Amino acid sequence: MKNTKQKKASKILVNRNAILDEIRKDRKEYQSKRLKIEGEKIEIQKQKVKEIKRRNDFLAERNDLIKTLTEGGESSFTSLLYGNLKNGTMDIKSHKWFKEMDFLAIFNRMIDAPFKPSIVSVQDTSNFDSYEELPLTVSKHMLYEEEFTMF
Repeated sequence: MKNTKQKKASKILVNRNAILDEIRKDRKEYQSKRLKIEGEKIEIQKQKVKEIKRRNDFLAERNDLIKTLTEGGESSFTSLLYGNLKNGTMDIKSHKWFKEMDFLAIFNRMIDAPFKPSIVSVQDTSNFDSYEELPLTVSKHMLYEEEFTMF
């Protein structure tokens, strides 16, 4: 009887150890999966931060370009606006907003347009907003009648 009790006890002990091993193994797998998921979450957060920084840089570059095109730096004289300076259009083309722009490829039509509207015919205006036409009014005073007699 002692032998059967010992055998049962040893079987229970072996089963208990096997179960504990399975639990430990599952726990290790769970922890490694959890660490992997947490690592992926951290990577996603890092990507989001990079995207926000890139977007802020994008907005800063855009705002700077608009400012230099419209305000002309420290003075509001039109002679100091981008495009009117010594380098002409090269001031605009060399602005950091256009750093990835290949103007030569655009000129040679080597780059596809990002948006191509569908056009049925030459007279197709479906891509434009429609609005109510105002009636044409003719002035009562002819200021340049002589200049426009042949027109």
